[in-house]
Amino acid sequence: MEKEMTDLETKLTQLSFGVKRTQAILDSGKRVAIKRHLEALQTTAKETNECKRTVEAAKITEKEELSKINEWSDEIDHKFDIADEAMMRLEKWLVDAERAEKFVTQEEQFKYELKLHEKKLEMQAELANKLEEKENISRQPATNDNGEETTFAKQQLGTNPESETKLLGLSWDKSQDTLSVTTNKEEPASTKRGALSQKSQLVQREAHFLS
Repeated sequence: MEKEMTDLETKLTQLSFGVKRTQAILDSGKRVAIKRHLEALQTTAKETNECKRTVEAAKITEKEELSKINEWSDEIDHKFDIADEAMMRLEKWLVDAERAEKFVTQEEQFKYELKLHEKKLEMQAELANKLEEKENISRQPATNDNGEETTFAKQQLGTNPESETKLLGLSWDKSQDTLSVTTNKEEPASTKRGALSQKSQLVQREAHFLS
């Protein structure tokens, strides 16, 4: 049992040394080093527990008093408690670091999406301004070479921006806003037949004008 006790003491010393280095490892703030130290402590604690069980079995085999075995076992368990506390601190640091890293990632993602949204709003506003400018331009009346306004309706009616022009084939005085109709002057008929002929022509002209 002497060899088993030596192996157990070696593992206990190794475990105690690892526990004492825990705070320095945490202060370094190095994620990889902290994770590696945690894994090393876990491995050492497992090996130490196996050595303890081997020695405990040997004590029972040698018929030692159970009270002494329990007392000895409690002392070993106390050292395990200290190691467990150190491992819990290491695990907590790793969990907190992962949570903080995830939070930073989410915050960066949020900022990126917010920036995209702002860019989209800017593009929409710019497009709306261009459409509004285009619409305003289309609403402005066109001008001719003389700088006078002309509209589509005036163009279709065949009018020119002058003081007097033609509207639907009739003379239009723009300043007076009046239409004039000019008829051919004819001499009064000297006979009854001539009078009837002139009257017939006038009726035909009126019918043609009204149509």
